[in-house]
Amino acid sequence: MKNKFGVVLGLLLMVFSALFISSCIKNSDFIKGDAKVKFYNTVQNSKSQDFYLGADRYGSQVAYGANTPYVIVPGDSAIKYNVTAKNTASPGAGPNASIESSFNIGKNYSVFYTKSSAKDSLLYIKQDDITPDPDKAKVFIINLGYTLGSKVSVRDSSMVLPTTSIGYGEKIGYVKLDPALTRLYFHQVDSTRVDSVAGSKLYKGKVYTILIDGSVTGAMQTRLISEN
Repeated sequence: MKNKFGVVLGLLLMVFSALFISSCIKNSDFIKGDAKVKFYNTVQNSKSQDFYLGADRYGSQVAYGANTPYVIVPGDSAIKYNVTAKNTASPGAGPNASIESSFNIGKNYSVFYTKSSAKDSLLYIKQDDITPDPDKAKVFIINLGYTLGSKVSVRDSSMVLPTTSIGYGEKIGYVKLDPALTRLYFHQVDSTRVDSVAGSKLYKGKVYTILIDGSVTGAMQTRLISEN
């Protein structure tokens, strides 16, 4: 009897071990199937926005000038999501802006609620590169200042970045800068207004987005956002 009991106990242990391992494998697969997304509200005087992928809400009550941290969403390049932004207080009124997009497994994204004019709202999506350089700060620059009357000239004091003028919706890809040697300058072409970001605000091993925006009156402003 003892031998039979031992055999049965051994079989039960094998079954439970197999189930445990199977469960771990499934959970690992689920993690590998995730993507991460941040949601931004860059529309002047807009109401707080909720962001949806299909029927599921992933960003809540995002006011103008704010953004969510990275949130986990199911990543699958084969699935096209209907990404929408809706007023938090009246989601039943329908979306203010929408776009179809897929999110690849293991990647990071930013979704910007913005405008192309005073009337037309839209969503702009970019894939983020959060891989750090231990010796430099990595900077991505995007102009979403739809109220600005001209392009914005961008340069850095260390001359790593050649002077470049970018209009609404245009961007400068990730540039590696030494925080000890650089200061970034932003000059609105049709104005004397100059903004700057000091190197002391940047840190080696960090990745940043600099968002160029415009006030209701068309004055340029910049916002530094850490991505990692």
